[in-house]
Amino acid sequence: MKILQINVSEGGSTGHIASAIHRRLLRDGEESLFLYGRGTNALQTVAGRYCSALFTRLTGNVGAFCKKETERFISAIDAFRPDCVHLHNLHGYYVNISKILNHLKVAKIPTVITLHDEFLYTGRCAFSGDCVRWQMGCGGCPHKAEYPAVFSDKTAKLLQEKKELFSEFPNLSIVSPSKWLARRAKVTYLKEHPISVIPNGIETDIFRPGESKLREAYHITEEHIVFSAAQGLMLPRKGGKHIVALAQAMPNVRFLLAGAEEGSYPPNVTVLPATSEPERMAELYRGADVFLIASREDNFPTVCLEAAACGTPVAGFLSGGTGETVSPDISRFVPYGDLDALKHSTEKLFLLTDKKENATHARDAEEMYQAYKILYLAAKSGEN
Repeated sequence: MKILQINVSEGGSTGHIASAIHRRLLRDGEESLFLYGRGTNALQTVAGRYCSALFTRLTGNVGAFCKKETERFISAIDAFRPDCVHLHNLHGYYVNISKILNHLKVAKIPTVITLHDEFLYTGRCAFSGDCVRWQMGCGGCPHKAEYPAVFSDKTAKLLQEKKELFSEFPNLSIVSPSKWLARRAKVTYLKEHPISVIPNGIETDIFRPGESKLREAYHITEEHIVFSAAQGLMLPRKGGKHIVALAQAMPNVRFLLAGAEEGSYPPNVTVLPATSEPERMAELYRGADVFLIASREDNFPTVCLEAAACGTPVAGFLSGGTGETVSPDISRFVPYGDLDALKHSTEKLFLLTDKKENATHARDAEEMYQAYKILYLAAKSGEN
């Protein structure tokens, strides 16, 4: 079986998922190719990405540029002649979305798409927040300044183009890591295609329980440590303000925030540089007593899986698909914005100190891989 995957990057949460599938396919003796726009041996230059981002912002046409890069992707597809193409994130200024999807559609190449966010059924948003315009054709976008930022609103046109792209697309399967996103996708034009749920999983060779020198490294004297991490942690969608408020309510707990911008914080908050390096993240997870996620909206965040695999309990809000990520045996998720409930839940999780036992409740990548392999085989045989 020959499987080709495409993603915006080889790193980050989606890149790590695609990489895990790629490596597992190779261990199974299958032929596998992983293509991406950013990373080692990427098909896009840095200059190309910045040019595409600039043109996108100026014109409002998201995913409409990258002619040379798209030709490279299509040439690689044709040369590899895959039994199935697995698409991950198509946004990120690295490929012309219409051209890549049209090529797969016209060539009738069996295709699997994983929805890591809402981008493929909205005009331009990765996450729509409280906006429901995507249910009515978009237009009049209230979030033009959010990623992918634009000056002019072309969302109605872009959404109509996506609808046409997915119409009569042969042998296409849609996957959502969360039940939450699958429910939303099923009320859009994507419902013409089979939609299944395959939860994300992570490789546990790095993310596992172990010793940590976190306390010594940061001279932490408090009894308990709460760790939170996200790119742009203080952005509204990431919920940094809730984490800071919780730190103020728990002055005897040390809060470590990776990805927060420098600023004025309570004295029990330590701001760490943002990092996606697996070994560094594992060290931070292991040293913490609780991992905290306060996002307004996330699909199936792998940071929760990584923390659990390191034996660290997870607390957060019941928002998006976050509450589906970690076993209730080692997690507590409360209504969005309820800081009293979040404080109480975090304190309860401090009691779960057996990290080896906690880690037995984590999601391993093997279950995810086996589910995707069944889907690839069905796509190859035309049974999906």
